[in-house]
Amino acid sequence: MKRILSILFTVVCGLACLQAQTVGLVLSGGGAKGIAHIGIIKALEENNVPIDYVAGTSMGAIVGAWYAMGYTPDEMLDLILSEDFNLWSRGIFDKRYVYYFKKPDPTPEIVTFNVALQDSTKFEPHFLPNSLINPFPMNYAFMSIFAPYLRIYFLIMSCILNIETSTDVCSVAISDSGQVIFNQEDHTGPNHAVKLGVFVDEALDFLDSHGLPLEAVAVSCGPGSYTGLRIGVSMAKGICYGRGVKLIAVPTLELMAVPVLLGEHPEEEDALIVPMLDARRMEVYAEVLDRALKVVRPIQADIVDADTYKEYLDQHHVYFFGNGAAKCMETINHPNAHLVEGIEPLAKNMAPLAEKRFVEGKFEDVAYFVPFYLKDFVAKMPKKLL
Repeated sequence: MKRILSILFTVVCGLACLQAQTVGLVLSGGGAKGIAHIGIIKALEENNVPIDYVAGTSMGAIVGAWYAMGYTPDEMLDLILSEDFNLWSRGIFDKRYVYYFKKPDPTPEIVTFNVALQDSTKFEPHFLPNSLINPFPMNYAFMSIFAPYLRIYFLIMSCILNIETSTDVCSVAISDSGQVIFNQEDHTGPNHAVKLGVFVDEALDFLDSHGLPLEAVAVSCGPGSYTGLRIGVSMAKGICYGRGVKLIAVPTLELMAVPVLLGEHPEEEDALIVPMLDARRMEVYAEVLDRALKVVRPIQADIVDADTYKEYLDQHHVYFFGNGAAKCMETINHPNAHLVEGIEPLAKNMAPLAEKRFVEGKFEDVAYFVPFYLKDFVAKMPKKLL
């Protein structure tokens, strides 16, 4: 088994060295031995080997499914070492829930008699059970873990109204089963106060005329234009109150990364992406992400100079985009710096992020939610005139 895992690791690492190469990870079964797959995944992550696809059988399928759901190797190991998993693996029901597993099915009969005529001379052999451990606790546990993600696999996804007003562009879209079925954009703004209500009315009429139930409203939550964010969030809250649906917040900079990752960039496996929103002069709202949208450096209000992103540029190809990126490229001036043009935060690109948050149950409190404005620049000492 160790030899097989060693060969698998070598092959995957070799594939990862090829640019634009898709990496697939195949995990075998083996019961408790399959837990070793977690170590393989951890080693791949530590060596910056991306995993694009994962397949498995038996325990390998379980570990692969956890990883595809977003569990980290450490989180998977914590789950396996937990007291709950110990009970599941031994076929023991939690005492608090024994009643629900063992209670008889409801029946309208007051009294039930079971009568059977059998030949007393007939021999009926009784065999040992094919499993010495009760599988039901483990089965029910996995059903509970995987249930929130079954919506994706069976395409029973939510119908979400997406609103984006963080920049001069005003856009509204509807996503259903992960697909955009309605989209309106205005690029002549800022015209949010005029256009947003019209677009939302058209979107709601579209839903009602097609008999589609609205389940949530997703809104770009910033950073961005102070006025634009307030208008978008206020509209989203009003719809949530009026229709009794959930509110989802989508970070603006993460939203901007969607068309970049779905396009031709970035090409390098270890590349980083930096969405930027203009904050006037040489100031930008920026965040550093990897290709899996994991945060390398959190959102900051940057006053850009030649050293602002140097530590990342010296080690990675870095792709800059957004309405604040072009003005910074001459200042950044690094061979590993790349500009991706034409990227704006748009409602139609919110669909995958909003759907993911809906499935994970990441909703906001409609009454108390406020946008993420992020305007906290520190004044520098003025330069001497002489």
